[in-house]
Amino acid sequence: MDWNEEILSSIVNENMLVFALFSSDGMLLHSNEALKKISPNFSSENLINPSFEELKQQPFIKGNLIFNEQLTVGSYERTDNISFPVCIYKKADNFLIIGRKDSDNLIAQNQQLLMLNQENSNLQRQILKDKKKLEYAFESLDNVNRKLEEEIQTKDKFFSIIGHDLKTPFSGLLGLSSVLLESINELSKDEIKYNIKLIHTSANNFFNLLSQLLEWGSVKRNKIQFRSEQHGIKKLITETIDLLTENAKKKNIDIQLSVPDKLTWYLDANIYSSIIRNLLSNALKFTSRDGRIKISVQHDEDNLKTTVTDNGIGMAEEKAKTLFESDFVESTIGTEREKGTGLGLSLCKEFVEIHGGTIVVTSKINAGTSVNFTIPSQK
Repeated sequence: MDWNEEILSSIVNENMLVFALFSSDGMLLHSNEALKKISPNFSSENLINPSFEELKQQPFIKGNLIFNEQLTVGSYERTDNISFPVCIYKKADNFLIIGRKDSDNLIAQNQQLLMLNQENSNLQRQILKDKKKLEYAFESLDNVNRKLEEEIQTKDKFFSIIGHDLKTPFSGLLGLSSVLLESINELSKDEIKYNIKLIHTSANNFFNLLSQLLEWGSVKRNKIQFRSEQHGIKKLITETIDLLTENAKKKNIDIQLSVPDKLTWYLDANIYSSIIRNLLSNALKFTSRDGRIKISVQHDEDNLKTTVTDNGIGMAEEKAKTLFESDFVESTIGTEREKGTGLGLSLCKEFVEIHGGTIVVTSKINAGTSVNFTIPSQK
């Protein structure tokens, strides 16, 4: 079949250079070296805009010419496709594709554009990475600032406790001991006994406040050593109640205990006892004379549930919900003007969480308070 006229016309008149000849079934019959350099795998299957099937449906434009636009070669799955202007002729069910002489320059430009797009994509990805790093840095800085603010608040509270809460019982000790020292020969036996009792009460308050402060300091400095062993729960709670029996007797408060006799659990005995001691001290502080406190323990296969309930003065439900939002709970005077540091509940929360547990407070004004905490098995 003679294509000389079309080829010559394209080269001379249309400034064409590359060409390929296909049969009607898409078989590549011939292509020149210039086309092979541009597209080594050039075939009818690589024609994607228009496709070979679409070419077969093209109407004649002029003479044997059916297409005179950009031809895209490649695949729909790739991004490095190339496009160049061509003239496509149809004669006797054969198709001749002829590209212009500047096709190689256009393809080179296409490839440069693809490279630029790739570089742009890489740059955008790098910008996103840098943005995430910057956001992380700002977030880390915010966390550091927040921790610094918390530490400043902690320091301020620490010195407030030392300057006021610890100073008060210590001042009482000095004052009462001075009275005894200066007037012991003038005081009756009952008066001396009364003053010694006051000294003992002040010393006991001082000891409790100091113990809480030291425990809190240990928690804040991560100095608490956690040791999980199997312990009898009733024994631990009974020993703690014994330490506070005198406080209960002073207000004639009945402490009830409901714990299975043979119940044992894997936990840290010192930390668990400290939780009970702080909760019981709070309950005694805010329960009126002749009141009642109940400590009950239940368990299932995975969790030990301990509840300390009193029928004391209670608090607003809204306040109970926000007790653990800060390290410090504003210290409130007890029913007989007992004082505290405001650290007790914070310590309980810290100690429960060291065990991987949770603590919840429910309360109503004049209806008492219930503190429930769970400790997962540490076995």
